[in-house]
Amino acid sequence: MSKLFHGEWLYKNSEKVTISGGHTTDKVLINVHNSVDDMFEGTIIDVTYQNVINVNFEGNAPFTGVLSEDGGTIYWSNHTKWERASS
Repeated sequence: MSKLFHGEWLYKNSEKVTISGGHTTDKVLINVHNSVDDMFEGTIIDVTYQNVINVNFEGNAPFTGVLSEDGGTIYWSNHTKWERASS
């Protein structure tokens, strides 16, 4: 299930974020700005008919992201969104 979130994402239209596998199947690693200092762990939650991710970004409250049906956008609880980068 977590592989649905894997890949390159853009936020603020140009800043790159990479989501990859975590230590268990329900975990993902989020790398912001391709920096070791900006690595965060998230948890994938299987909610009926939706794919949801919870991430505790350092210095911020935990955020919840919902993957769009087409898999191209993550909508975050802080009213931002990440678009899947073109391959």
